Amino acid sequence: MSLFKIILWAFVLYYLYKFIFTLVVPVTKVAKEMKSKVEQMQSMQQEQQHTQTNTVHQQPTKTNTTPNKADYIEFEEIKP
Repeated sequence: MSLFKIILWAFVLYYLYKFIFTLVVPVTKVAKEMKSKVEQMQSMQQEQQHTQTNTVHQQPTKTNTTPNKADYIEFEEIKP
């Protein structure tokens, strides 16, 4: 009976080892990689927003809002 227990524990430990290193470890690695990518994307987005707000404040505002006559094309409506 003692040999049977040793063999049983060996199988249990083997399958536990196999389960941990084929499922649990890769999932934690993927989770860490995804977390770092999300943080990187957030920092890039914050940088982009920061540069956009700086460029908006630096651009002068237009004071002349009257439309230019050259921007419009005259046309006649043709009735059938």
